[in-house]
Amino acid sequence: MTKPATDAERRAAAIPEPLDAAARAALEPLDAAARAALDPEVRAVLDGFYLDYRGPLTAAWSWNRAGTDDGLGRADQLLAVLDREFPHTPLIWYERAFNLVKRKRRADALRLLEEFGGRYAAVLDVDTLALWGRCLKDQADEYRAAGQFAAAEAEFAAAEAKYDQAYKVSKGDRFPGINVATLRLLRAAVLKRLTAPAAAADTQNRDEAAKVEARIAALREGSRERAAEVLASRPGWTRTLPDDDIWMTATAAEAAFLQSDWALAEQLYRAALRPENQPLPHHFASAGGQLVRLTEAFAALGTPPPPPFDRPAQFLSALQPKPETLP
Repeated sequence: MTKPATDAERRAAAIPEPLDAAARAALEPLDAAARAALDPEVRAVLDGFYLDYRGPLTAAWSWNRAGTDDGLGRADQLLAVLDREFPHTPLIWYERAFNLVKRKRRADALRLLEEFGGRYAAVLDVDTLALWGRCLKDQADEYRAAGQFAAAEAEFAAAEAKYDQAYKVSKGDRFPGINVATLRLLRAAVLKRLTAPAAAADTQNRDEAAKVEARIAALREGSRERAAEVLASRPGWTRTLPDDDIWMTATAAEAAFLQSDWALAEQLYRAALRPENQPLPHHFASAGGQLVRLTEAFAALGTPPPPPFDRPAQFLSALQPKPETLP
């Protein structure tokens, strides 16, 4: 029989191991030289009185969303300090990854997300999962543009998995939902491009070709199904941001496009970008880039969309207000 532990032994067991030198250094306050090297606005934030990390994190959030080079630099400095002081805080990790993406350091953002995801998989929220999916999707797009279709399909699949996880965590939010639907179509398209040369060169491997075609068909059907779910949830969408009239309607347009409901898609794109919604150039650029991507995917699959979507860039360009009509 094992001898019961004494109170002293239990207390000793509850005391954590001493921190090693590196861990102690990370938790120590910044020395005078390091603090002096910070941007004055960052120092001003750190000199304020806050009950916890959320006060100074608000400043980092604002600098990240403003998106200026100076602001992003300040946010990076502030977040590094906050991460030292609060090393197990998901919101700080998210803002650091978001900051890296805004500064076009996607590889570093992915490394941070992978480290964070490995440690805190059970508490990953929708925003973190969606940011992770976005990084993987952008990486896949670069592979696709370079003609590296195998790498593109793998990255698109990884991105889809993150967005699908976000969709489930959010209990059906439209944003990760429409991304899953789109990624399934893009995966089908790159698979088609990947296998077309091989099929032309080797007509003997009919079984393998049939398996790939079945996989492509399953992805296309999965895309349509998720798009239908997104459209069905539309009555429950709530407007929270000033330009949600644009983004929510454009999301519905994309869902209709993925279902090959061309008439409804055209109607919704026109409604999303109508002058009354006061769309800005970045709205047209974002919607246009996505529409071009989807049109190319349908064409690669042998089902090019009909007019006006056969010329997606021109279609959206025609919706933009002419310079003489601008206030």
